[in-house]
Amino acid sequence: MSGVSNTEHRSWLNKVETLPEDYYWVEATRPSYWERSKISDKRLSIISMGGDDLPILIFSPTAAKRYKPAENREAGKVEKALLEAERDSIIENYRLELAARYLDREVRTALKLNWNEDLANKAERLLNWDEKQTVSEEAIALKAEWKAQYPLLIDPTAADWEAYIAENQ
Repeated sequence: MSGVSNTEHRSWLNKVETLPEDYYWVEATRPSYWERSKISDKRLSIISMGGDDLPILIFSPTAAKRYKPAENREAGKVEKALLEAERDSIIENYRLELAARYLDREVRTALKLNWNEDLANKAERLLNWDEKQTVSEEAIALKAEWKAQYPLLIDPTAADWEAYIAENQ
């Protein structure tokens, strides 16, 4: 496949003037039927999350270099729209991941943490530095709350053990 096509397999035969005014685009070389289906699923996911119902076009790498779509149509627009749609969930999971990052697996299990490292990785691409800093501070406060509730689970000190022994004698 050369040039540009949409997920319904129609081609624009490299004629840039036939492209719609606004669209999501994905760079791919000869995408299979399965890959086209996954691209369509992303579009439906964007719509279901309240995003714009825009066509998705598939650019060959050569066409992508030639057409240079405007800034609001960059290759990552589909992913960015999905990240924005999941923003609250991504931030919450990132906060949990930061708070629990250096805890043992047994401690995570005991605290019933449902962390998601994939969403934490997405946060790296979604959040700016100030937002990451804010979430990091919230994670430190959250870990302090866990420590107050479960002093022997999280980095127990000698004083924590002495208090536990005194209470249980």
